[in-house]
Amino acid sequence: MEPRDKIIDSDDFIKMLGFQLGKIDHFTVAVLSKRMELAKLVQEYKHRHGNQSILRKEIEDKRLAQVTDLAKKRSLNPNFAQALLYFIISESCRVQIDKLQTRSIEADKLFKIDKEAWYKLLKKNLLELAASFAPKYEKNYGDDAPFATSSCLNFEESVLQREIGALRGVGNLGLAVDLGCATGRLTFRIAPHFEHAIGYDISPDMISGAKSTQSRNVNFLKFKNITFEEIDIEKEICFRYTLLSV
Repeated sequence: MEPRDKIIDSDDFIKMLGFQLGKIDHFTVAVLSKRMELAKLVQEYKHRHGNQSILRKEIEDKRLAQVTDLAKKRSLNPNFAQALLYFIISESCRVQIDKLQTRSIEADKLFKIDKEAWYKLLKKNLLELAASFAPKYEKNYGDDAPFATSSCLNFEESVLQREIGALRGVGNLGLAVDLGCATGRLTFRIAPHFEHAIGYDISPDMISGAKSTQSRNVNFLKFKNITFEEIDIEKEICFRYTLLSV
């Protein structure tokens, strides 16, 4: 019998294997615990940088592809490795959601203690959300919008056309005001029908996006009657524009 076979056949060998497997199990749990701690830090970063999306599909897909290649190099079933990482990513997302909900609970407590501070927190969250969404706003509400969003936009367009027609019928096409205009998607849409169109939004990032779109438009003269302003409409709405006819 070979020396290796004698070792494997001994009773002490299985005990040693059990001990080593136990250590690996403990190490695996410690690694997973550390990963969840890092997930909480990721959520904190996302919150401080504009409430970024918890699930970032392009990044997670890249990680899944990387672990598949690594598994193949180590002669491990790549499907098993990918499935395991998928569950780990899912748990990481759940941990981030829990942390986000905890922050929401803290906000609810603040509402009972100091309503003014609570309201400032809501506006801060709104501005952070708008800042994170502004760069991709046009894409999400453009030609590539999901089916549900496209259906809503089609309904919105039909209502818009009906109301513009009604205003045209009574000769009231002097001034149009788009409250919460974001990047000006609707402002640009209605501007050709009115003497002047104003887009108001509380978010400086959204207004910056609207002005950028306006300045980049090849037919800029078409939109010379549009004005975008960063305004908190809960505090003020100023109309400082002289119309040709009202």
